[in-house]
This record gives sequence, structure tokens and C-alpha cells, in this order.
Amino acid sequence: MALKIFAEDRKNKKRKIVEGIQEINTQQALSSIYRDEGGKDVDMTKMERTSRYHYLKVALVILLIGGGFGISVYGGMKVFQKKYASNITKEKETKISLQGPETIASGEKATFEITLENFEKDALKESLVNIQYPDGWYLERTEPKALNESGTQIEIPTLASGGAVKIKIEGQILGEVDTTKEFNISWRYQPVNFSSDFEKEKSWFVRINSSILSVALDIPQRALPKQDVSLKIQYQNTSQLKLPDVKLELSAPQEFKVKKTEPEYKEELTWYLQNVESGSSGTIKIDGGIDATAGKEIAFTAKLSIRQADGVWTPQIEKQRLLLIIHPDVKLTFVLNDNKEVSTLQLGDIVNYKVQYENTTDIALKNVVLELRLKDEHKLLDQEGLISQTGKPHKEENLMRWTSEQDKKLALVAPGEKNEISWSIPVKKELGQDQKPKNIAIEHLVELRYESEDEDIPKELLKFPSKHITTKIKTQSQLETEARYYADDRTKLGTGPLPPEANATTTYRIFWYLTNTLNEIKKVEVTAKLPADATWAENAQAKNGDIRFDISKRTVIWKIESVPAHTTDGALSAFFDISIHPTQDDVGKIMVITEKATFTAEDAFTKEKVTGEASVITSDLEKDPFGKGKGEVETGKKEE
Repeated sequence: MALKIFAEDRKNKKRKIVEGIQEINTQQALSSIYRDEGGKDVDMTKMERTSRYHYLKVALVILLIGGGFGISVYGGMKVFQKKYASNITKEKETKISLQGPETIASGEKATFEITLENFEKDALKESLVNIQYPDGWYLERTEPKALNESGTQIEIPTLASGGAVKIKIEGQILGEVDTTKEFNISWRYQPVNFSSDFEKEKSWFVRINSSILSVALDIPQRALPKQDVSLKIQYQNTSQLKLPDVKLELSAPQEFKVKKTEPEYKEELTWYLQNVESGSSGTIKIDGGIDATAGKEIAFTAKLSIRQADGVWTPQIEKQRLLLIIHPDVKLTFVLNDNKEVSTLQLGDIVNYKVQYENTTDIALKNVVLELRLKDEHKLLDQEGLISQTGKPHKEENLMRWTSEQDKKLALVAPGEKNEISWSIPVKKELGQDQKPKNIAIEHLVELRYESEDEDIPKELLKFPSKHITTKIKTQSQLETEARYYADDRTKLGTGPLPPEANATTTYRIFWYLTNTLNEIKKVEVTAKLPADATWAENAQAKNGDIRFDISKRTVIWKIESVPAHTTDGALSAFFDISIHPTQDDVGKIMVITEKATFTAEDAFTKEKVTGEASVITSDLEKDPFGKGKGEVETGKKEE
């Protein structure tokens, strides 16, 4: 905007110059035209007509004057451009110079001199110098005095064209040896004929090459959220003189609680050291505990100062160390037949194991070991039948172990790495002949152990993840049914003709038997529907529970409150009589006595539903040794 205003001002001045020149030249041209032959001005009130050649002469004179005017204007513009072009250059017409040490000892005082020079055509107004100091710089004073306490802003009065001004800054540098400190200077100014700011920048680097004192802070690089740690601060007088008073200060984060120091301190984590001889050194030990959030980085800073003759403590050197609080837990997932907590199995099943582990810590894990511990009192798991995709584990009694010998990935697990190990073990199909256990459960415990590749993390503080799954063995209940006409001793249980005859009634006795193995079952119910041509004979009996016929549903129902474990054949039974009355259309057919029988119950141990069914019962009497094969309906007497 300033440049635009400046250009407009120059343009107006040029226009006035041109108009003045035009006016003078016009007057001169007219005077030269309207003179008589003696050179006297002509009386314009008494003009006389001249010849046409006279007008041609006038036109030629005007053309010559206009050309000279154009050349003069062009030359004036060139002079103008040359005069003012330098005023819009940002960088070339001002200069920042710095003088000061390029190398320095930590704790040493330093003076830096900044020179600002103005080579502009115009003076500079509203100048402001901004200084960005490095960490470890302790400012003592500036000349001229800064606008703020931190000494970062210094105002410069109007700087004339060709003028210069000097700024001095004095202070002390602290830092580690072989590190570089950077000072950044920014000069913002405005020429008097402009309304815009200009800026020039300069940087200065100082390298710390030595110190009259040295300090080393020895702390772990990593720690767990709750861990005891030990710190060491080692100091030394590297100068050629004895230092009468030295102060050592430790700045510790709030997450660190001091438990013990050696030697003890009088002020909070501050030690006063007297008469420190040249070349002598010492060590301060601090024991404490960390209580911090995982993922946080906490800082410890050790600083050495010496006391001057006026009693003022002057910092000499400081060291900072960072400690990372790592995520301590490794994620472990254990799934058994798609269950994570409690699973159920039957004899003869296959147990499928899947273990996933993920290193969610900030450190690498080495020598990782995966162990499976079993509590299998009745030895139902056939460990010899184990199948593993990652190699067979080392086996002991009820113990299986995978190491890097079986899976190379277990040798070293990087942060964020995720792996999986899976295997399967069959369950035996039956118990031993003399075994009658009930409520059988198998315990599976998976544990992941490892070592930290970081020596700062004590092995005893590592948390080894583990997962536990209980497997309950389900009971096996069975329903058996049969139809009889004869008992085993050939006593007749049924009535009527056998084989059955058309137009005659034959009655059969139906038996239901229920067996149960490992666990008690409750709320047992056995049901079977009767076909349309079968009739309830009003004769039924149950050793346990209650048996009845629901006429509306044409269903036989046997209910038992509970059945103990290991209920064997014949211990639980019921019977009822069913009659059939075939017609001539049924001749040659085998009659259905009852539809399929089904039962439901609840396993009292696993809390799971137990179900079963038995086949359709027919007049063929497959389980009757004397009536078997006599099921087809024969021609009987015709009904009158």
C-alpha cells in the first residue's frame, strides 16, 4: 500500500512538470510565429492573412517542439526511477552485525554486541528489535534497556540515513559440553516515507566446549508406573582453582517421592558443598519411588552453582535427563472352543485352544515362554493326541510349555507385535470302568512369561499375564423305549390276538427307560404322541415321578423332579398300555403304537439343557424276543 501511494505522488509531480514545460514552450512558439520581420511582436488585434506557406512553417515548428518535449519527459522518468528504485528494496539497504564469542565454557559470562546500520535514503522510524534467547541463557542486562523483563524486546529511536546503533546484551550460558546455543535477532523497522514495516533477521551460534564444573545425572531411561528407582549425581571441579562454595540442586517431578538420600540434604533436594578442590569429585545417591501414568515422560534436572563474593549464587552447569513411564502390561487372550471364561464339553469332544499375545509395552520382550497348566483329576484329556501347528511343546505331567525352540517368534517380541499359538487335545470317549465321578471340571491356566530387553526394568516387577478357563463335562442322558406283548419269562403282558387282526383289539405294554451318567439332571419330562388309531388303555405306572395321558393333546407325559448321576439301566423306568383296533384296510400293515418319544432336562452342574429322543414304536415288537416279527395285521373276522 505504501509503495502504491509513493508511486501516485511521483506521478502527480511528473504531471505538473510536464504541464509547466508545455505552457512555456507554447508561449515561446507563439511568440516566434507572431513576430514581424524586424523581430517585434505583432499586434494580434490587427492580424493579416498570410500565405499558406506561412502556416506550413508554423506546423513544422510545433512538431519540432513536441519531439523535444517527449525526449525531455522520457529522460525525467529515467532519473525518477533511478532515484527512487532503491527505496523499495527490502534487504540491501539495512544491515545487522553481531559480535560475540563463538565458543564458551558453561557457566561463563558473555557479552554480545548487535550493530544496526541504515543505508536507506530515508530515516527509519518505529524500529523494534526482538531477540530469541536459547535455553540455558541467563540474562543480566541489556543496553539500551529492554522494554520487558525477559529482555527480548528493545526499542530503537529514529535512525537517520547512514546512521548506526549498537545494542549490548550480557548474561551467562549454561549447558552441556559439545552442544550449540542459537541466538535469533529480528529487526522490524519502517522508513519515514512508508506506512509498511520491513524486517531483517540474523542468527548467532555459540558452542559450549568446556565448563569449570561437570555434572552427570545417572537415572534409568524407563520405569514402570509404580517402581522404585535409584539416581546418582556425580560432580567434579574441572577448574584449576579450589571452589569454596558449590551448590548442587536436583529438580525432580512430582511423580517422584524421595525415600532416602546419601548424604542427606538440609534443604529440599539441595546440597551445599564447601571447599571443592581442583579435580576433586563426589557422588550423591537418591532412592525413591515413582507413581506415574503409563506413557508419560518425566524430567530430572541437576544444576551446579557457585557463590560469588557478593553472596549471589551463579549457575554454572545443568544436566537434564528424561525417564519414560512405560506401559507394563502385555495383552493376553485365551479362547477355548470359542469361549473365554467357562466352557462345556462332552466325552469324545475335541478341545481347541487359541492363545493370542500382544506386546502393548514400550519395550521389547525376550525369551518369551507360554505355559499351559492343567488340572485334570480324572485324566480325561488325551495329551498324547495333541496337535499343534507351531510344534509340539515340552510336556510334563499336566504341563505344556512353548519356547523359541517351538516358535521362533517367542525369541524376541517387539513393541506392538501380535502373535498367536493354537493347538487341540481330544477328550477321552469314556471313563474307566471303576470310575463314577460326578460334576467333573477341568482347569486350564495359560501364562505368558518373559524378560525385558531393557535392563532398567527389574524382572521381579514385570507382570506376567495369565488367563484361566474352567471346562465342565456335561452329563450324558439316554432315553430307551420298547413295546412288549410278552415278558422275558414268556408271561403275557398284552391282550388280544398276536399278530394283530382286523376288526380285533390288541393291547401292548410300552416301557420307557431313562439312564444318566455324570451329573444330576432336573426338571425331566418325557413325552410321546399317540397316532389316531391308538388308544390309551388306562393302565400306567412309574417307579419315579408321575406318568399321565393328556387327552386333548393325545400325549403321554412322564415327569420326574430329578435324576441322580450314574443312574443305570432299569433304575428309572415307567410303563403304560396302548390298544390298537386295525380295520380291513390295515391288513398287511405294521401299525404305529406311539410316535417318537422325546425328553428334556437341565444339567444341574453345567446349567445347560439336556435333550434326547427315541424311535417310533410299532407293532413289530423289535425288542420282544417272543413277539418280534408278529406285527403285520392279519385278516380277522368280519364285523357284522
